[in-house]
Amino acid sequence: MHCLVLLIIDLLVVFASTVIAVLLCSDPSLQTTALFHATVYGLLTGASAIPVFLAAGLHRTLWRFTSLQDCLKILIVSAVTTLSMVAIATAHSLIPVKPGFLIFLQFLMITSILLSVRLFMRLRHALRRQQHSETNSIEARDDIIVIGINTVTELFLRCITERGGK
Repeated sequence: MHCLVLLIIDLLVVFASTVIAVLLCSDPSLQTTALFHATVYGLLTGASAIPVFLAAGLHRTLWRFTSLQDCLKILIVSAVTTLSMVAIATAHSLIPVKPGFLIFLQFLMITSILLSVRLFMRLRHALRRQQHSETNSIEARDDIIVIGINTVTELFLRCITERGGK
């Protein structure tokens, strides 16, 4: 179930990035038709991205553990998705924009948003882990009774004092 949610989020990012890229590349005077074409193009891009994302396995990785290898996969998946959809769209005249700048803008938006989401989740996880470890280190202190003083207990008490314990 978790993998399906991650795949859906990735596909929504692809759809939204594509729609925004097409709207930015289209003529501002034709906003209503451009919105329709952008939505159709975004849905087709999302549909064509499904096999690419599944083959890359990006939905199986936990975002909080995103590695450099996952970032490279995102770059490749974004490039394959963008180039394949632009080729299909220009062959069938699906979009009323020239694909030159659209390729670059769509690739840039898809890649940057997918990477940003994963980076945010990684930073969020690191912050939560740090807060959790600070809370546990305060709660993990135990009271110790030292009975008898000899060289070993003196060494033990000196180590605790030097480490910041009271």
